[in-house]
Amino acid sequence: MYLKVLSRDDVIEIISRFINNGESAKEIARSFGVNRKAIYRALHGETKAAKEARAFVPIDRLEQMLHYRGKIRSNAAKLWPREVIDIRTRAANGERYIDIGRSYGMSENGISQIVRGLRYKYVRLIGR
Repeated sequence: MYLKVLSRDDVIEIISRFINNGESAKEIARSFGVNRKAIYRALHGETKAAKEARAFVPIDRLEQMLHYRGKIRSNAAKLWPREVIDIRTRAANGERYIDIGRSYGMSENGISQIVRGLRYKYVRLIGR
């Protein structure tokens, strides 16, 4: 199998999509035509291009996302940051917790905990 070599600009885009859009390594790998291991190596700074790219991205935010991403995926709900933001936005717009919960296969109580910040504390809405 041919493995594409990721450039510094590719790695910057990968990190940006990971941090800002909450995309999974699988989604990013598919769009770049590489395997997930190449994405993980880029995110963890294990390649020359990744080491160069780290000068252009917010490393503290990347490290925080890498740390918490594992915790998110091990929870029963398995929510990505973009889904948590969607839940909080829908609740702020007055949608009932039970309706939000149905769309994510969660209980009303679970949605309430997310909205109140008891779960997924590190995920913040812009401007809050």
